[in-house]
Amino acid sequence: MTNCGWGPNPFTMGRFVQEIKMDNASFSDRQLITLSQYARAQARMLPRLPKILQTIKHIKRIGAENRESWGLLLEENAAKFPSNVAVKSDEAVLTYREYNEAVNRCANYLLSQGLRKGDIVALFLENRPALVIVYSAIAKIGAINCMINTNLRSDSLRHCLTVNPAKAFMVGEEVIGAFLEIKSSLKLDASQKLYFVEDRRTKPLHTALSTWRTP
Repeated sequence: MTNCGWGPNPFTMGRFVQEIKMDNASFSDRQLITLSQYARAQARMLPRLPKILQTIKHIKRIGAENRESWGLLLEENAAKFPSNVAVKSDEAVLTYREYNEAVNRCANYLLSQGLRKGDIVALFLENRPALVIVYSAIAKIGAINCMINTNLRSDSLRHCLTVNPAKAFMVGEEVIGAFLEIKSSLKLDASQKLYFVEDRRTKPLHTALSTWRTP
């Protein structure tokens, strides 16, 4: 199973099918786990069940007035701690006020491009301030962040970009070569937007993402 994100798939409770390598193997040749193996895997989950149910029950009791999104928390922190450092890296240091302002500019830009709540946005760029800004902007407008592992290449990358077709693709300059190699096979249509995110590690991050362009 290809891992499209940055870590283990949180929804994978167990490997129900053991993937084995064999030349010219048919589906019927694949080794399936036995019923006893499946039962043991489920038994290992039982001790965690009370905690899971307790968490679900707690979430259901939370009133709408007490539910907070990442966007609201960012706004609150920007108001309470405007001069405190929020993002720090070799590329840039942003206070909460600067961070929130950059996120708002990016969010407004995405809205102007037609992105709306519920749209899937694929993020294919390395860990840098631009990633944090884009991720937060997407969350603010209610769209869905789909993080793509920047180590993926060729078929694995193609799989992750097509398994859940995105409305928009944000591709970092540092991985643009890998994306362009499989771009034609994605068969993008006119409704799917593609954006090139400059690598600003050698440039000031004062304009955030206002210079996006399509490659």
